[in-house]
Amino acid sequence: MPKTNLLLCKILMVSCSIIGYWGTAIATNKHENLPGITPRQAADYLHTIIQANRTVYTKNVVEWLQENEVVYAKEQWEVGDSLPLPAQMLLYSGFVAAENGGGVSFRLASLWPIRHGNGPSSEFEQRGLEAVAQDPSQPYTEVVKIGQEYLFKAIYPDRAVSKVCVSCHNGHNLSPRKDYQLNDVMGGIIISLPVEEARGEFWVDLQKTAEYLHTVIHADRTVYQKMVVERLQEKGVVSSEEWKQRKTLPLPAQMIRYAGQLTSESGNGLKYRLASLWPILSRNGPGNEFERRGLEAVAQDPSQPFTELVKNGDQLVFKAIYPDRAISDGCVNCHNGHKLSPRKDYQLNDVMGGIIISFPVRRD
Repeated sequence: MPKTNLLLCKILMVSCSIIGYWGTAIATNKHENLPGITPRQAADYLHTIIQANRTVYTKNVVEWLQENEVVYAKEQWEVGDSLPLPAQMLLYSGFVAAENGGGVSFRLASLWPIRHGNGPSSEFEQRGLEAVAQDPSQPYTEVVKIGQEYLFKAIYPDRAVSKVCVSCHNGHNLSPRKDYQLNDVMGGIIISLPVEEARGEFWVDLQKTAEYLHTVIHADRTVYQKMVVERLQEKGVVSSEEWKQRKTLPLPAQMIRYAGQLTSESGNGLKYRLASLWPILSRNGPGNEFERRGLEAVAQDPSQPFTELVKNGDQLVFKAIYPDRAISDGCVNCHNGHKLSPRKDYQLNDVMGGIIISFPVRRD
């Protein structure tokens, strides 16, 4: 088996073993008076997280380390001590998310793909990629029925967010287009998720929405942990808390924090962050009574998330806390060995805290 496929299989096994049970754990909607949110809102939230993860990886890892001549991103990343390209990280995160069985999937595609498999695979994708290339101000969407299931599909424009994207495509010998400039639409991010029909309209259950968001957050973290941090650490490129000063990789927990901050700046009300009952830094402790109760609940019973629907002024907000486990020896060693850590007895797969997700329940 090729090295890339073998590594991906290991990533999938680790990720599925950790979050594969959510489909059954949160299948029942506790807030039955509300059908949920619209598919477009759910897809928008998913896209916000996917884009934030990609931007943080591009800016804080690839560009940062290349500018400091530490390590470079290459298409053949598995050979030597190279970083995967941002597009490859999105691709593998999509694989992990889809394999976890919750029903959500996402991938990159283009009308001008370097690899044939990254072109449109259906008439819908062809139409959608053409539409967002012509008008990137809004996604192209459609509801399709497959068997007895309805799927909402959305294609969002994928722009050249950095010089790395531009130089890679313009300079690649297999690229059918070599005139990209910064911020050009290069293709699309295709998102698919199951929806329910209720009251003559399509909806996504509130807890299912939170599950999909958590799936994407966790998939991205798992891929970064396994494909970047652990693999490069074996080759002498380490991750550290003081990554800027030491010119190293950021820690996986830091990547979640940066992507969460970027997500909160999107303006759509979606927020997420890591928190713990035993934080190394006080800012990462519970911020209110709900967070404290939720972190205590998932530490005691990690088989299901802790959720709440609250009213914030005139706005309903759905909140969910998912257990955050020690998915690698790196997590365990960092926390047990940190001088500021209030707890130093973590073991692999222990619950270390929680991922707190909140989003507005809009009715538009």
